[in-house]
Amino acid sequence: MFKDMRSTTRRDVNVKVNWKRVNTEEYKVKVTEKMKDFPQEIENSCDVDVVIDRLHKTLYEAAHQCSAPCRKKGRKQKLSVWNDEIKEAIMDSKQAHWQYKQAMDIGNVTEEIIKERKSAKHKLRSEIRQEHARRNAEQRNKIMEARQYDANTFYSIIRMQRTTLDNHIMELTVGDEIYKGQNMMQGWVDHFSKLSDSNNETSTNLSYDTSYRRQVDDDFDMIYDICSANTVNEITVTTEDISVAIKKLHCGKAPDAYGIMSEHIVYLDEEILSLLCNIYNAIFNLQTVPDVLKLGTISPVFKKKGKRSEAKNYRGITVLPVLGKLLEIVVRDHLRIVLDPQQNPLQRGFTAGSSPLNCALLMEEFIRECQDIDLQPFLALLDAKSAFDVVRHNNLFRKLYISGVQGSLWNIIYSLHNNSVSAVKWGGQRSCTFNVTQGVKQGGILSADLYKLYVNDLLNRIFESNVGGHIGDIPCNAPTCADDMSSTSSDKNQLQQLCNMAKDYSEMEHYQLQPTKSVVLPISKKGSRKTRQETYAWKIGDTPMPIVDNAVHVGVKRTSKPTPTGAIEENISKARKTMYSLMSSGLHGNNGLDPGSCIHLLKVYVIPVLLYGLEIQLPTENECKALDNMLKRTLKQILSLPTNTADPAPYILSGILPPEGSIHIRALTFFGNICRLPHDSLEKRIATRQLAIKGALSNSWFVQIQRILVKYDLPNAHQILQDPPSKSNWRGTVLQHVNNYWSQRLSHYAEQYTSLKFMDVNSYKPGRVHSLLHDVTNSRAVARYAVKIKMVTGTYILQSNRASFNNSEIDPICLLCGDEPETLLHFFLKCEKLQATRTNIMCKIEQCMYSCTGLKLCDLSDEELLQLILDVGKLETPQLRQLLKPNIRSDIEHHTRRLCYALHTKHYYLMSMLPTRKRDGL
Repeated sequence: MFKDMRSTTRRDVNVKVNWKRVNTEEYKVKVTEKMKDFPQEIENSCDVDVVIDRLHKTLYEAAHQCSAPCRKKGRKQKLSVWNDEIKEAIMDSKQAHWQYKQAMDIGNVTEEIIKERKSAKHKLRSEIRQEHARRNAEQRNKIMEARQYDANTFYSIIRMQRTTLDNHIMELTVGDEIYKGQNMMQGWVDHFSKLSDSNNETSTNLSYDTSYRRQVDDDFDMIYDICSANTVNEITVTTEDISVAIKKLHCGKAPDAYGIMSEHIVYLDEEILSLLCNIYNAIFNLQTVPDVLKLGTISPVFKKKGKRSEAKNYRGITVLPVLGKLLEIVVRDHLRIVLDPQQNPLQRGFTAGSSPLNCALLMEEFIRECQDIDLQPFLALLDAKSAFDVVRHNNLFRKLYISGVQGSLWNIIYSLHNNSVSAVKWGGQRSCTFNVTQGVKQGGILSADLYKLYVNDLLNRIFESNVGGHIGDIPCNAPTCADDMSSTSSDKNQLQQLCNMAKDYSEMEHYQLQPTKSVVLPISKKGSRKTRQETYAWKIGDTPMPIVDNAVHVGVKRTSKPTPTGAIEENISKARKTMYSLMSSGLHGNNGLDPGSCIHLLKVYVIPVLLYGLEIQLPTENECKALDNMLKRTLKQILSLPTNTADPAPYILSGILPPEGSIHIRALTFFGNICRLPHDSLEKRIATRQLAIKGALSNSWFVQIQRILVKYDLPNAHQILQDPPSKSNWRGTVLQHVNNYWSQRLSHYAEQYTSLKFMDVNSYKPGRVHSLLHDVTNSRAVARYAVKIKMVTGTYILQSNRASFNNSEIDPICLLCGDEPETLLHFFLKCEKLQATRTNIMCKIEQCMYSCTGLKLCDLSDEELLQLILDVGKLETPQLRQLLKPNIRSDIEHHTRRLCYALHTKHYYLMSMLPTRKRDGL
């Protein structure tokens, strides 16, 4: 049943449509048929409201009518698993317990009755455990199959496996008030309604500039009168505009307050274009947005810092009506034409061709410049309290008009924010609505562009002040990413001036800089062993700012030392936590997912966290050792290899590059992005200057990039800067050169290890797992490959290994047959005690060989046969390599894996039957 969510009472949310169960063709037909009754012309605001309401209802009901009926939920079972065996075991257990109670009543409890009761309970618990294990195995097999055939299913299963109950809270603290149980919804409403109220205590702070506020209000009244008098619409919406806007919608997101999702529009496309075009043209002609498109749904999202029970540690993400999103996308395209040319170059957030790392690069290059000229850099990281939520509307619309946004476009943006309301979604319910009189909604289409405009004047003042950090004549005194602002300087007094400018601007624009969270980070000079205690006291207003040894800016940790050691330690800690969160999905040793899936999870989830931001700080080879050790240890655990395995082995088997190579790929790709920026961008201006002026011994990031380019035999940095290649071409070139370098280096390194003599180390290709890990796609194969991989890497312990690496005298002779030393050759081919186990499987291997090469196993030498068993890819005979087709290699690999596992289990069993003293080699 469709619900009108503009009600002021609390109610349940509309049921979310599962689009996987919707017949989209039938949905199109139903909606198209009903849209024939919609009016072709919309003349006034009442008609707009009626049409949008009717369209919401039509889309929602049509999707539910075309959806497959959901299975009704029965009574919740007491057990989390259930099958016929468990049902039978429960009946037996109840019967045994009843007999026990009957015997207790007459005082005739025998030992047999007690044993039967205990046995029945044991059987029931055993069946439950077996069913749990079976379902876990099925889930892991499902993940392994989904990785190969259905990426969306694979990632959805992983997300489901990673979810925890950490987001469940029993109470909510809002200021000094504590809300529990059903009252928590009221707590959320109180918290977010206070943030969005322009008349709350924070918004009327006594330190704010009241005279400036009165001037702004007077200007706004004048601007409002001017724009309200405008009756000419300068914007006409076409079906092409709507079609482009629809393509920018993201599917799979939460429904809006009316139960409408992006899919409701995307699956119609052509059928709905003309109607939407009429609606939006009517809105632009009337220059008024209907209230039905101003209802936002706020979902509290934890910031991952502080206590979960405190409301201040949550960010309110607003879901806007889908039809309102389309309108804002159309408006944004017109808005950016005016605002983008005016954006200050220090603002790198939400900017085309830029990322937070561009902001981090400006700060990093300034620190390196100070090292070159022997100055001490100082960083001030400024924190604005609830920056997006406290934007004062009158100030914003005044800036909007001054920037050149006028007429109908100004009226539409003003109408989008005027009389807008929000409701909080929590625990499957939606709260009553409350008015939003300040702030730009986080999650809104226009929010980022409007906030950048709001702080643009401050960046202009700092940029033009000639105060603070500069690289030559290029200002980098306030690298900013949206609301994450910083100040840089090599002069303490100038840094205080920058903080004063930020403080003055905050008082004018009615937001607060938090003195306790805004910190100063002095960076020690390069080569100094001790960090000098700073005596200078920086302040925000009259409150001293904390002076810290480390801080995080745009996700990159910086310390008082000009080295990336702190960032590396932080990244390792975060990557380890990410791995722990994936353990429930099977990211662990031989009882988890197959190695290919584990390595894929590692590349998608863990390695990006491990290496984030290091392309900016560019650690040296020695500084990368901590990353290298962590990654090697992780790969060995995933591949079920012992810690004493040769270091090149995990990289060759997994196809993963060492951290140093991955960082270089990221850095070179990032340099290519900088080269493609406009010539007036700060990053490109700095790159041009540094490459022209700096020598080979400079600390500059761009000079270090030049060294990396030389290392991998890539074009000169000047050449790339002057004639930048396309993104895809440059990335392909970088991958080819870096991968070739590390392939040769690791292969040469691996050849020095005698333990890897049976592994085909020359087949290492970054991005592709080794052939030994192919076709490991089920739980049985996972258990088998772990044994073989130890044998191939020389870490499988036989009697000859014990004799070589033990201080006491141990006889290397095979303890099973006693004929000769127990080496791999003896273990696989000669031990008589294992002959019965190997015969059948060796026949299967021979059949595979004979079918494609015409050779029998007796035609091969013992060494060639052993190589065939351990790694068929390293056969030295070129003729055999050509004759062995991929499918035959796969069959041989399957049977040799079976052989290794069968011999291992038989060997273990026979060894366990030996007397203890003989088994110990004494």
